[in-house]
Amino acid sequence: MTKTVVCVDMDGKEYRAPVDSLSWRPSAYGVVIKDGCVLVSEQFGGFVLPGGGLDLGELPEEAVIREIKEETGIAVTQPVLVGAESTFFKLPESHQGGFIQSILLYYACTFVGGELSNEHFTDHDQKHTGMPQWLPLEKVGSVKMSGTIDWRKYVQKSMV
Repeated sequence: MTKTVVCVDMDGKEYRAPVDSLSWRPSAYGVVIKDGCVLVSEQFGGFVLPGGGLDLGELPEEAVIREIKEETGIAVTQPVLVGAESTFFKLPESHQGGFIQSILLYYACTFVGGELSNEHFTDHDQKHTGMPQWLPLEKVGSVKMSGTIDWRKYVQKSMV
C-alpha cells in the first residue's frame, strides 16, 4: 500500500497525496518591523510575509535576505531565527497544483533601507501578488492571511 499524507490548500481543503508525489521545499520568511509596521504583501486575497524557497547551495539566512529584496525592494541584514514550521500543502493551480512537503523558517530581520518596489517580480508574482506594504502592527491580528501557516505569532516573537 502506498503511503499518503494530507495536504491542505489555502482554502483549508484537504487532499490525500501519495508520498512519492511530494516535492521538497525548504523556505525562509522574514519579519521586518519598522516604525510600528511590519513588511507584508497581499497575495491570493490575504497577506503574506516576504520569503520563499531556498536555492540549492544557499543558506536559509542568505535566502531570506535575497527573497525580501526581490519581493519588496527592501534591504535587510542580521536574520535571527524566531521559529519554524513543517507542513504538507497543495499549491494553487496557478503553480501547477503540486503537492509540497515544506519546512518554513521564520527570521526577524533588521531593516537597512530601500523603497517598496515590485521591480523584481516574476510573471507569476505580477499576476498574484500586490505591491508590498508596511502594515501597522495593530492591524496584524485582524487581517486575512494567505497560506497555510499563521505567521502572526512570529511577528509577535520578533517584537520582543
